[in-house]
Amino acid sequence: MPVSQNEPPSPVAGQLQRISTGQLLEALDKTQRPQLQAWYEPGTDLCYYETALKAAGEANTRLMAAQFSDSEKALLSQNLDPGVIVKYFERQQESITLIHQQREANPKLIHRARRLGIGFVKVAMALDPIISIVIPSSPEYAIPYGCLKLIFKFVLDNASDRQEEILDHLMALSEILSTMSFQNDMEPTGPMKKLMATIYVHVLDFLERLIEYTNLSSWGRLQKALQSKARKDYKFGERLKQINDFTTQLASLAQKSIEAMEAETFHLTKLTAAGMRLYLLSRESGSATSSSITILERNISDLYQATQLWTRSQASANAYNLLDILLPGENDIQDELDLWDGVTFRLSLGDYWERNGILEEFSLWGENRNVPFLAIGPYGSKDSWVTNFSLDLISLLRSQKQLTTFALCDRPDVNKPWSPTRLMKQLVGQLLEQNPMLMLQEPQIFNTRNFQNAKEMPQVWRIFKKIAAKMDSLFIVIDRIDRCEGEDTMDISIGDDLLRMLSDLVTLHEGKIKLIVTSAEQPPVELCEELRLYTVINTQAPQRRRIWESDDDASSGTQSLVDD
Repeated sequence: MPVSQNEPPSPVAGQLQRISTGQLLEALDKTQRPQLQAWYEPGTDLCYYETALKAAGEANTRLMAAQFSDSEKALLSQNLDPGVIVKYFERQQESITLIHQQREANPKLIHRARRLGIGFVKVAMALDPIISIVIPSSPEYAIPYGCLKLIFKFVLDNASDRQEEILDHLMALSEILSTMSFQNDMEPTGPMKKLMATIYVHVLDFLERLIEYTNLSSWGRLQKALQSKARKDYKFGERLKQINDFTTQLASLAQKSIEAMEAETFHLTKLTAAGMRLYLLSRESGSATSSSITILERNISDLYQATQLWTRSQASANAYNLLDILLPGENDIQDELDLWDGVTFRLSLGDYWERNGILEEFSLWGENRNVPFLAIGPYGSKDSWVTNFSLDLISLLRSQKQLTTFALCDRPDVNKPWSPTRLMKQLVGQLLEQNPMLMLQEPQIFNTRNFQNAKEMPQVWRIFKKIAAKMDSLFIVIDRIDRCEGEDTMDISIGDDLLRMLSDLVTLHEGKIKLIVTSAEQPPVELCEELRLYTVINTQAPQRRRIWESDDDASSGTQSLVDD
């Protein structure tokens, strides 16, 4: 049967259909784009979409603070218009296809490149409705498009072996989102708007997890090792099912909304002119009351914000008073980081943590962090790499808004080394500096008398333990513990006292508290016994890894060092 001149030819079976930018943009224009005035009314609907805006803002902050290159951050923040996104992926597809053709690559690779580009376009089109609802209120809502572009780059650069798996996840997401219907005559209800915000939050989280999954750079792998177990246990299939459940609920609410509108329309036809006049009169009389309520609400909100600001200001002032008692004349967190910012380490290329093998060991530790992690970096004529590793680790944790307290023990004045008690005071001081509201929440702990008495390890440890117990998550980084050589009034050892207590605290809180320790010297046996696991990376000699583990004879209760 001949093909009509007005109908496009059908694609050959098994062949990927070629779609131009014009066709894709035309299809995008025909997407079920919801009426913005119905789904989002500025000034009144913020309460429904507040969770979505918060999620978008937090994702923006996390991603822009992450260790991405400038070009990768540009992908996250620039040219996030839907039409531009479509053109972007088509250009990428054409570029990849051309490279494969010039190399006379396998036709399967060319087919895969086209499928990849068109697949990402379909996802962008499916995202369009849920983003178009809220984008007029804040440009931050467009971050899912940026996530999609970054995922595409990582798939091409680092995760080509995961390409089919990732594309399957994204295509499943696009199919789920494409089932959502936005009828022009539908009046969205409050519950529908809140559910739409929930869908946005889960979709954004899904895309951010895909970024983590596809980012196989050294910094990406380091970040994965630092993630909490709950975050690492993310299962894409289960999350897709959850998003699908939300869209099903939305469809059910939409149907109920349409039925309610039909019933309401039937009753409205029965209204008389007298009823309309009564409505107008009530609106006029109620406008003054409404204005008064609005002013009152605004005044209450302003008073609440002023009270919160004053309370935090007072708490911060009181916290710094206690810090002056605990650590008189010492640096705050930013001063301490600035002190190390100008330090240059004498390292060979193979010494850096990205290349020396520590990242693999750190990733293994990341699978089970109920034990502390100790990295040993012996050195010869150059510097040890461990402090450079610790500083990058602290920077990454802080950029990801992870609560972190740290102690850098290789002090500039070698004649004034820190003692174990001084180290512990450092950890306490940083926690209080970052959480000044603890002053008001726990006055029986954070008071002048307790801090004046905190001169020896038992008193300082008691305060630290109580602070740590109140934190939802805490990273403790102690660098160059071998430099903690100062003497306390009491006989306090690094291994048998300090690290034993920290190790017990880690075990007690089961993953909530993570302890990372570095040393440039071979540790004493007592330190190994406390930590149970440590890694030796000697970049001046062939790499060796040692693990402290139990003997096969469990009844003996002894432990031994095993060389890999």
